[in-house]
Amino acid sequence: MLLSSDFWALGCIVYQMISGRFAFQGLSEYLTWQKIKKLEYTFPEGFDEQAKDLVQKLLVREREWWMSLAMAGLSGGFRSAIRPYG
Repeated sequence: MLLSSDFWALGCIVYQMISGRFAFQGLSEYLTWQKIKKLEYTFPEGFDEQAKDLVQKLLVREREWWMSLAMAGLSGGFRSAIRPYG
């Protein structure tokens, strides 16, 4: 069973893999935590639009939205946003 924290972590991992940096980064752990709580992050120039859409859908606060994804088995837009290698 997928948990909402799994979706959040996936969003952070996708962001970091594409951009090469953390989505949330402050000058201290406290400031980083504040950015996380406020969902303060930006995308660097050149970030793939489909990947950006995926990250924005994963980095949300609404638990109900995550739960609907788990129930749907990550169907629809997510499958088209994640392309197989090769």
